[in-house]
Amino acid sequence: MKNIVFLIFSIPLLSFGQTNIHKGERSPKQKNEFDFSGRWLNGYTGKKDSAQGETMYYYPSGTIKAKGNRVNGEWKEFFESGHLRIKQTYSDGMQAGETFCYSESGSILLPRFIPQSILKNDTSVNNAGFNAYRLFDSRDSANDILNMGANLTDSIRICDNGQLAIFIGTIRFDFKPAALGIHVVANVACSKNISTQRVSLARGKEVFKTENGKIEVEHKEILCEGTGHNPVKITNGDKTIYFKDIGNLIFFEYDVDKGGSKELLILNYFPCEGHLEIYKIDT
Repeated sequence: MKNIVFLIFSIPLLSFGQTNIHKGERSPKQKNEFDFSGRWLNGYTGKKDSAQGETMYYYPSGTIKAKGNRVNGEWKEFFESGHLRIKQTYSDGMQAGETFCYSESGSILLPRFIPQSILKNDTSVNNAGFNAYRLFDSRDSANDILNMGANLTDSIRICDNGQLAIFIGTIRFDFKPAALGIHVVANVACSKNISTQRVSLARGKEVFKTENGKIEVEHKEILCEGTGHNPVKITNGDKTIYFKDIGNLIFFEYDVDKGGSKELLILNYFPCEGHLEIYKIDT
């Protein structure tokens, strides 16, 4: 067996109205929100952007919070320090191209490419014989800007766009042999849907046979609203790996590295928590 990938995650499309110039206090909730979608500006409602000109928001301190045109033009959002936070382009009222997100220190957060890292000292995984890698964890502080939210549902799309691509809301994951690319894009076209097995709130135990080995899914108590508890055991000869902290899952086979044989990929997601992880298992 070559690779097995585990996933969880998504990002909502949130819109917000605005007038030409805005000042005001944020609520405590708004002060804690840090997603790139513009939700941090909620509470300032008014006219939509005009087809021409520039709209501006201000922090209570007077520094610029956001400016631009979300009909035809460029839109930028800023930290209170003045450093750029988000940059987007709009055409005919629709976002065009990719969203770019930055940390306050100026390093780029999105798009980003995460190299695989060996999975060590993880109490949720019992491994005997497999090489296990973590590709993504939405709880990692570096990924805080990604808000999975309500998009962790059956609307998750698994696509063959010449390479494996998974769309969760406006997030696109591109799978490379040793890395994962993360993009926020306006164009979410799917060239070919990939057939998958999906498990959420089922009860009992199910066994699936794949080219890469046997998968046993043990259905336990529901963890929270819309999320099952489905530990997964994978067996290939004398190799066994057991993932005990699995919620809802999707799995399928795909030749990620174009090496002539398919890998087994598993998406593991928690809709009630907006949480996603990605693992890869290599024999």
